[in-house]
Amino acid sequence: MSAGVARASGGNPLLALMIAMAMQSDLSKWRWSSQQGHEPIFPVPPSLAGLLGEKVSVLLSQDARDVLLLVSAAGRLTVSQLQRMVEETRLRSALEAAADADVARVGAGALVAFTHPLLASAIYDAAAPEARRRTHRMLAEKLEDPVERARHRAESIVAPDETAAGELERAAEISRSRGAQQLAGELLEAAALATPSDVDASVSFRRWLGALDTYFGAGDLLAARAALENASAVAASPEDRAQVLLREARLPGNLRSARSLSEQAFRLAPAGTEVRAAILQELSEYHRMEGHGRLTLRLSQLAIDEAVAVRRTDIQFMALNQRLNAEWLWGSSRLKETEREFEQLVASSDTEISAAELAWGRAFHAAWNDPEAVAEIRDGIRRTIDAGRYGDLSSLYICLVMCHVRGSRIADARAALEEADRSGAWASAFNLQEQMARILVAEYSGDLDEARTLAQRAAAESRSHGITYWLAGFLAQVGFVETSARNWQAALDVLRELADIFAKTELVDLEQLLWPVDYADAALQVGALDDVETAVALLRRQGEAGRPEASVAADRCQALLTAARGDLDQAIAELRRIVDQTGAECPFETARSRLALGQVYRRAGQKGLAVETLNEAAATFDALGVPRWAERARDESGRSGLYPSTSMLTATERRVAELVAAGRSNHETAAELFMSVKTVEANLTRIYRKLAVRSRTELANHLNRA
Repeated sequence: MSAGVARASGGNPLLALMIAMAMQSDLSKWRWSSQQGHEPIFPVPPSLAGLLGEKVSVLLSQDARDVLLLVSAAGRLTVSQLQRMVEETRLRSALEAAADADVARVGAGALVAFTHPLLASAIYDAAAPEARRRTHRMLAEKLEDPVERARHRAESIVAPDETAAGELERAAEISRSRGAQQLAGELLEAAALATPSDVDASVSFRRWLGALDTYFGAGDLLAARAALENASAVAASPEDRAQVLLREARLPGNLRSARSLSEQAFRLAPAGTEVRAAILQELSEYHRMEGHGRLTLRLSQLAIDEAVAVRRTDIQFMALNQRLNAEWLWGSSRLKETEREFEQLVASSDTEISAAELAWGRAFHAAWNDPEAVAEIRDGIRRTIDAGRYGDLSSLYICLVMCHVRGSRIADARAALEEADRSGAWASAFNLQEQMARILVAEYSGDLDEARTLAQRAAAESRSHGITYWLAGFLAQVGFVETSARNWQAALDVLRELADIFAKTELVDLEQLLWPVDYADAALQVGALDDVETAVALLRRQGEAGRPEASVAADRCQALLTAARGDLDQAIAELRRIVDQTGAECPFETARSRLALGQVYRRAGQKGLAVETLNEAAATFDALGVPRWAERARDESGRSGLYPSTSMLTATERRVAELVAAGRSNHETAAELFMSVKTVEANLTRIYRKLAVRSRTELANHLNRA
């Protein structure tokens, strides 16, 4: 819409502001046709109304204005479409007059287009109300597309009309099948408004509820709230009121109030109804967010049973997905059985399953090295966009970002976040999924200040709303940020709070986050060995619940604890075993295992092995795009008392280092090696980092010693 305003204003910011103000002052005066490629019909700013009205009335005959009114009302018409509505001679004369007056022209594909969008508005605004209705009646009779016919039928009536309302409702279904969710919502709203008062009240309620759900799926929360108010006004039965309360709970707001609304809805919902199954599913979601594992599992199973009884496969699928989420979080022994049940339902269902729900169920809990996970999410995003369900994109993009981070693909995670921003995926002003995605990308990329600010703010928001699940997730991120920054006590304090949450809620896994590794790391640094034992126990539970990489991380932390208690040989043997396990951990955690081994080598006085191992860890962190951890590994290497070897340099880096150490300038080095000065500078940055030097003099001294 903003792009349309920009085009209508010709890039003039003052005119754009005037158009926006006119839109805000009277929403009824601007319209947007469903037809592909049509610009919105914007209201003419009052200061221009007289000028444009005079232009079209003076330069164009009434016949020409009548023909152009058809184009303006339709938004997009071709000459052949106009020929079915206007006599040939009259049409030709009107189009010639419009072209002579520079108001409209016939363009590519014989499409009649106004020379400026505001001229279309001026033509429409200048017409009398009866003329507009007559025009819309003609378009409703002559156009071929059923959606367009219904839209014009609605514009042609002055009183509720059930025939028009039914046509609009059918058009909404067609629009939904085409993926035009927003338009489908508008058509259902128009159908509800066109429903006569003497028709059964349940018909009007059904249409308002349909508009509400469709707007919500399209991500238009403002329109959804307006439809909710209208649905509430016509809700007659307890079941209707339960439906309204359920929708009110789904709109963004405080979790506790949402659960309270759902509980009120449940008390109203009759047994054996679809709404009762939907409410149980919703309640299971709220209790999962509050950290009530057993209740979540019980409610999700009740929702599944109720959905099966009323034959609502979509609700059954959502409830099954909810149970799967809970079983991962709390480590249920039924996990594999639920996964099989999930796939069986997908295979046997005749009902179209939400692309977002399907991608989430298959990919969100996938192992870090699952080769199909990203493709599954990508397919879900494509299908969701095709269906026009933009409200589902937020959950899909956080799924994609987390999938990339788990696989240590930090650049891919950043690209996914940027793609989500471009597509407008985030559904509300403070979207917790969006915050998590931004924090993950920022903290791994090294922007710890930004990540800390976002994570602390999101944790405070989650705490104030009683959302234990999200609070735990954001505390884990604060802990990782402080561990990355080597603020050990700050990391330990926040991760102790998270450990308390796990103890109280009996959580086992937190979306594959290996936060106890950071807990153990911080505790070791301050000598809190009892906390290290707690962290190891948490990782063991996570590993036993189906996350083998957590078991490897537990072995690593146990080895570091062994070293802290003085048995360095045993610790080295265990850490070497872990490092030799190819593919047991994601690349980032593999580098952390090397870092741990290098640290213990250094403590054992094996300086050569320490430097070699720590430099390998630093190189891996660099390759992954995790700069703060590369710095830590290099700093640990520097503490060994040995100078980093030039063997770490590539052939090009070694030649650049030799020339610079010999006194060549960057320009002279670039000329000798046939490369740009920027390439020399980039090589020097890497050389300084790898050799832990900070100047050309230090570089020369280092090479002389080597």
